Amino acid sequence: MRCDEVRAVAADLALDELTGAERAAALAHLSQCPECRTEVAELAAVADAVLLAAPSVEPPAGFESRVLARLTPPRPRAWLPRVAAVAAAAALVGGAAGFALAAREDASRALPMAAVFHSASGEPNGSLVLLDGPDRMTCVFEGERFGGDYAVEVELAGGEVTEVGRFTAAGPPWTWTVALPTDATEVRRVIVRDGEGVVRATAEI
Repeated sequence: MRCDEVRAVAADLALDELTGAERAAALAHLSQCPECRTEVAELAAVADAVLLAAPSVEPPAGFESRVLARLTPPRPRAWLPRVAAVAAAAALVGGAAGFALAAREDASRALPMAAVFHSASGEPNGSLVLLDGPDRMTCVFEGERFGGDYAVEVELAGGEVTEVGRFTAAGPPWTWTVALPTDATEVRRVIVRDGEGVVRATAEI
């Protein structure tokens, strides 16, 4: 598969809905292409975080049929239906006004924003999503060594670094949500330190 072909099915791959030879070809490409791998990881982080943040309630009767009725007939593997579905879910979470995914440079400051945590050695060990209404952050820590007390800092666009909270993890997976004292779109980096001040995970937004 080429990069454009993988990006056309990235949403399906992130939602684990791709099967057979197409899935195998996409995974083979991801193993050799860091850019496409990051693209799929970000989509998967958004999907996971939206599910974690959403209230555990049943949608009203007829909700699915009304949403589907408003969607234009999709082309095979088109991005629009997947984006629209995630947008509808995101709008329900915390009363968000909307969710935009366009060109990456245009969507970089749109909320929700997702990112992947990496350990000091560069291995993925979690994910996060930034939301508004109110401004908050949900973190999912998946590293096998997570456990104990941690402090979380955010670095803002102007370079200011602020501690936003502390939590204690018994072990992975561990989900933690904190209200942000600033506009979520200003966050550029998230840093997780253990009880001794050692950086255990970072995420670039």
